[in-house]
Amino acid sequence: MTNRQASSKRRSTADLVRLYLQDIGRVDLLSHEEELTLARLVQKREQLVVERRGLCSKHPDVARLEALEEQRLRETSKLGHQPSQSQWAQACGLSAGELRAQVQAGNKAWAELLDMSPGDLQRQLLHGRRAKERMIQANLRLVVAVAKKYQHRGMELLDLVQEGTLG
Repeated sequence: MTNRQASSKRRSTADLVRLYLQDIGRVDLLSHEEELTLARLVQKREQLVVERRGLCSKHPDVARLEALEEQRLRETSKLGHQPSQSQWAQACGLSAGELRAQVQAGNKAWAELLDMSPGDLQRQLLHGRRAKERMIQANLRLVVAVAKKYQHRGMELLDLVQEGTLG
């Protein structure tokens, strides 16, 4: 690699880091009350998922939904990101339409066993997922703020941020 190529690569990396930091800097930090509210939403979602696992023996559609969700988790782990609907269907050996129908049937049975409407169940799951994403974004901003304080102690800022996100 020539000096010109190395310099260009460093500038490119610096630009990406700057864009990343600007993006994270736009996220507001959470107040104590916001953090508690979001945590409750996340816990409610987790509680619903745990209850789904316990309801598998009570309804075959719920058991099938659980198996499909486990397959989605395996695909997420394998791909490093959430699979698309078609990737998920393929991993389950189903067409996209079959997957959609089985997920819908499972969610309907799950909601009925919890004495909820399917819409209410989906809303609570969505609110929990969004709350978790919001907490993650706010915590990333906090990681960057702390990393900046340790920036000139022998490690690059990006390495400090990476270590902070892993911790």
